[in-house]
Amino acid sequence: MRKPLLVTLLLFFWAYSGVEAQDQDIDPVLIKIKANILSQADSTPVPYANIINQRTHSGTITNAGGYFTIEMLNIDSLIVTSIGYLKSVLKVPANYSGYTTLNFYIKPANYGIGEVTVEGEKPKVDLGFETGKVSDIAPEL
Repeated sequence: MRKPLLVTLLLFFWAYSGVEAQDQDIDPVLIKIKANILSQADSTPVPYANIINQRTHSGTITNAGGYFTIEMLNIDSLIVTSIGYLKSVLKVPANYSGYTTLNFYIKPANYGIGEVTVEGEKPKVDLGFETGKVSDIAPEL
């Protein structure tokens, strides 16, 4: 009795895996992507982030407002790097038409450091001035 159930489950998973693989077949089409790179922490723009196409190794950078445009195939992936953020790989949605601006969020990099203690001695500087002598002159003068 267990064998038919096991065979049925295996056939179900095999059939399902074939359907999922068919969803990944997309015809490559050249598109011009318009997108904005934002911080995942507070949704602020990430200025001057590096955008690299993995397939062609060509790229661009974001402007001060986090926007960029790049021509690529709709099946390509983009690598985003920026100081203070983790490296991210972006995929363009399959239904992207090029008429809207996409928003991509990247995660800030947080590095914990230990306590730092700075110790030292202040060096004495000789400015070349002689010190004055105590005199009997009245302070009113």
